[in-house]
Amino acid sequence: YDLYLPSDYDAAKEYRYPVIFLTSPGGNATMQRMEPRLKADRYIVAMLVESKNGSTDWYGNILAAHDDVVQRVRTIDGFKLATGFSGGARCVSNYPYIRTGFRALFFQGAIYGSTYQNLLTKREPLMAGVALFSNFGNDDFNLKDDENMYFRRALPPDHPHATEIHQGDHGWTPSDTFS
Repeated sequence: YDLYLPSDYDAAKEYRYPVIFLTSPGGNATMQRMEPRLKADRYIVAMLVESKNGSTDWYGNILAAHDDVVQRVRTIDGFKLATGFSGGARCVSNYPYIRTGFRALFFQGAIYGSTYQNLLTKREPLMAGVALFSNFGNDDFNLKDDENMYFRRALPPDHPHATEIHQGDHGWTPSDTFS
């Protein structure tokens, strides 16, 4: 994984930071259009390298990256977020079942992976406290993921979740929408 540390990380020796894990369908994840917001809000950003569509390496990649990040850098316990685009979003949907402490998942251009979908069809609840957000372009071919609302039907009515549709096709969420 590649790691971004906030500009004040070395100077603020006692400060702990929120961490976000990023996954891209082609591997080699970068901050993309989220960079201004992530830097402004002083996130530690772990960008997964090996995790990509068509590979089972995503599982080992998140395990190794997660465990290394929480041991090596000053993160806020229990304040982990994850986001991914398309196939990366599908991988992200599994993270709370692999490691604890995730507070939110932000799906971009897709919602759930096969493990997650299997869990939902069995009506097993999500881990408590994990907010779910999704974003699609109005012309995104994966918009059907949201329209099918599999994950919403499995959620308790008071579980925090939201979907926003922006103008566009299948792509990373625009900066203003991410903010």
